[in-house]
Amino acid sequence: MISIETLASTLVPTDGVTLLLRAAFLEGQETSSVLRRWQDQEEDPTQAMASPETVSLAPTLFANLQGRPILEELSPRLVTYLKTALVHEQLRLTAYRSILAEVLHELGHRNVRFLLTGGALNGETLYPHGLRHSHDIDLLVRPSERTAVERALVDAGFAPPRRHDRNHLTLLHAKGLPISLHESALAFRAYQLDCEDVFARAETYEILGHAVEGPGREDRFLQACINGITSDRRGVLWVGDSMLLARQQGLDGGKLAMTSQAANCELPVWIALRYLETRLALAAVRPGVRLTPEIRRLLETAAGRSGPSARETLLQGTWSGHRGSVHQHLKYCASAGEKLLVLKAKVLPSLRALTGSNRVDGPGDLPRFYWGRAQRLLRRAGAGHPVTR
Repeated sequence: MISIETLASTLVPTDGVTLLLRAAFLEGQETSSVLRRWQDQEEDPTQAMASPETVSLAPTLFANLQGRPILEELSPRLVTYLKTALVHEQLRLTAYRSILAEVLHELGHRNVRFLLTGGALNGETLYPHGLRHSHDIDLLVRPSERTAVERALVDAGFAPPRRHDRNHLTLLHAKGLPISLHESALAFRAYQLDCEDVFARAETYEILGHAVEGPGREDRFLQACINGITSDRRGVLWVGDSMLLARQQGLDGGKLAMTSQAANCELPVWIALRYLETRLALAAVRPGVRLTPEIRRLLETAAGRSGPSARETLLQGTWSGHRGSVHQHLKYCASAGEKLLVLKAKVLPSLRALTGSNRVDGPGDLPRFYWGRAQRLLRRAGAGHPVTR
C-alpha cells in the first residue's frame, strides 16, 4: 500500500514553513530563535514570506513579534513587508467584520438556524484581534433549511446564489465577499460528519454582539485539519486554527477519536495530529489536548489499518488541491512496488477515490475528467513542463 509517510509528504508544511508557524503561534523565547533560524536559511526571506503558502501568516507573525528584540535582527525589507501586511489585514478586517455583522443580524432576526464555521468563527474566537485572513464567510446549514437561509440572504440584498456542487452554494455581498452555504461540515465526500450530529453538538459563541451557534470544539478541530489539508488553497492557517483551538479551549481526546471514526477520517486526522505533536513541537499546547496514550494508539492504529482505497482517496485529494505532484510522492516512496501504486493511481484512478476526493461526481462525470486531464497534459507539454504532475 501507499505509505502514510508518502501521503504526509505533501499534506503537511515543509520544515521552513514549520519554523514560520512556530514563530507565529508559539510563545516565549522560542519565537525569536526559530525565526532567526528561518531567516538564516532563506536566500530572500521577504520573497519566501510572500509565497502563496505563507503569505496569510504575515499579520499574525508580526503581531506576535511586537516588543521582541528579534525585530531589530530582521532585514528592514522583511519588517516593512510584515508591517504593511498587518495594516492591510486590519483594514480588510474592518470591512469583513461589517459584512459578518450584517449576515448575523439578517439571519438572527429571521429565525433560521445555521452554524457559523471556518475562518469567520476561528478568527473571532481564537486569534488576537481577529487577525486571521478569511476569503469568505462559511455557514453550515441543514439541507431542510438551506432554502430558508438562502432566501433570507437574497431578501437582504445578497446576489442570488451560484452552486458549486450538490452540498455547496455561494451568495455574494455587494462588496464582493462570498457567503458560502454548506450542507456538509467536511469538504470531501469520503469524510462525512452527520449534519444533525454536528448541530446537536453545537456551542454558542459571543460574536460581534450576537449570540451565534457554531460547531463544537472537536468538530471544529476536525474541520480545521481535514478541510485545511484537503483544500485547493495552499495556505497553512489550518495549523494555527488547530493549535489555538487546542491551547485555548482544550479538546476531549475520546470525543475526537469517536468523531473521527464516525466520519471515516482517522487517516488524515492522524497525519495532522502527528505533525502537530512532533514537527511543530506541540508540547506548548499539549496540556489543552487530552490525548491519552490509549487515544493516540487508537487513532494511530486506525490510520495504519486504512485500506488502499482510503489512501488513494487522500492521494487524489492532494493532486486535486495542487498540494503535491507525482514526482514529489515518488521521491518519498520506499519501494518500487509503492511507486507502481502511485503511478497506477495517477494513470488509472479508481472511481471510488475520484468520487471520495470530489474529483468527479459519479460514473457519468468520468468523460469530463479524462477530457480535462488530456487538455491539461497538452497545455503542459506545449509549455515545456513535465506532464506527470
